[in-house]
Amino acid sequence: MELLWNTSEYTRESNKKVALKCLNNSQNINEFLNEVITIFMIGVYGFHYLYSFLSN
Repeated sequence: MELLWNTSEYTRESNKKVALKCLNNSQNINEFLNEVITIFMIGVYGFHYLYSFLSN
C-alpha cells in the first residue's frame, strides 16, 4: 500500500517485491539503517521498497 499524502488515501499495487524486518524493541537501529542504505545503493534483491514493522 502506498499513502497518498495529499489525499490520505491508500492504494494497492500488486506484484511488488518488499522486504520485511522486525526490530524487536531495538534501541539502536544503526545496523538496520546501514542495511537499508546498502539495499538502496546497490539494488540488492531488486527490492523497490523496504517496509519495517516495529512491535513492542
